[in-house]
Amino acid sequence: MARGQNRCAGETLTAARILRLEQQQQQQQILSMEMVENATFRTIISKLINVVLALLAVVLVFVSTAATFLSPFVHSTSRLLLSGTAALVAWLLYHNLSYIESAASSLHSFFTWPWS
Repeated sequence: MARGQNRCAGETLTAARILRLEQQQQQQQILSMEMVENATFRTIISKLINVVLALLAVVLVFVSTAATFLSPFVHSTSRLLLSGTAALVAWLLYHNLSYIESAASSLHSFFTWPWS
């Protein structure tokens, strides 16, 4: 009987080892799946960061171009004041264009010859 019990104990140990190996294999598969998901997430994040950096580079080019264009107008205090005044006059003319057109039409009719 001792041999029979020994065999059962040996089979139980073998079954336990097989079960432990299967559990380790399942855990490794789960870890490998998590690593694949993490790699995918990292890839997506890195691509998103690259897109954001490209957009910021475009914005920087526009800002640099605007600064280069405006630098002659603000080089000195007198140029700055003259440029600001010209911009203010242009803005006022644009917003009062209908009044200016009606006044020009009145002046045109006043200065035309009566027989024409």
